[in-house]
Amino acid sequence: SMVGAVGAEKKYYLINKGTFRVRFVQENQFAKVDKNIARRAEETVLNNSKLQIDRLSPGTEIWYSIRREGFAFCGQLLSKREFTEKNLNKGELRPEIAYLIACFADIKKEDVVLEPFCGYGSIPVQIAKKFQCARLFASDIDGEKIAMVSQKKQIKDNPCVDIRICDAMKLEHIEDNSIDAVITDPPWGFFEDIGNVADFYRNMFTSILRVLKTDGSVTILTARKEEFEGVVEELPLTISESLHTLVNGKKAGLYKLVRRN
Repeated sequence: SMVGAVGAEKKYYLINKGTFRVRFVQENQFAKVDKNIARRAEETVLNNSKLQIDRLSPGTEIWYSIRREGFAFCGQLLSKREFTEKNLNKGELRPEIAYLIACFADIKKEDVVLEPFCGYGSIPVQIAKKFQCARLFASDIDGEKIAMVSQKKQIKDNPCVDIRICDAMKLEHIEDNSIDAVITDPPWGFFEDIGNVADFYRNMFTSILRVLKTDGSVTILTARKEEFEGVVEELPLTISESLHTLVNGKKAGLYKLVRRN
């Protein structure tokens, strides 16, 4: 019940000044709860922070969320989205998700990085903006998207970035065993016709494994988790870390792969 979730509240908040409101979420939908429970939740925050209540336009929100899997958690909204789906192109990653993917990849400043399905440029823009790497290769088969990404201020005139039109299944401009980190969000096959998804992943990995250094890593976001994991089992790769999340309402997995010893 929501009462259990309220009782388990931690005694600190990352944003501890300004205003807040409490929201309740049941299986990903906002839920109405008994006024007494809502009041107890608000008092918990008031007693353990310097925040003040503003139910209309607060600076932060405290969410009590009950998941379908039967567990509950409490979280704090740290930032409001700059971009909603209305501001983005179909299939374009939100900037904060692209940033988290790059964090998950753990880029080193000496790394040569490749994003072979760069699309509208969410991932290369975040890497260029917030991370240091020796070289960043960004490419896509769609010339219109590449023209658009090339003009973005983080990419344009950036000597570290090599951006071009290229088929990810060939990567003719990339030498064998030259890439430290592949970080990518390949097509999921929902908006675009990629044929058989498993075959698409097999071809993609043949191309990636050619260019990847023996100690390199591959960080990939996919909503086709079963097909993806099935193909990875056939390959000389192992999943070193994974994180399961929702992207645009779809269950997705973020995977980090390394070569098998």
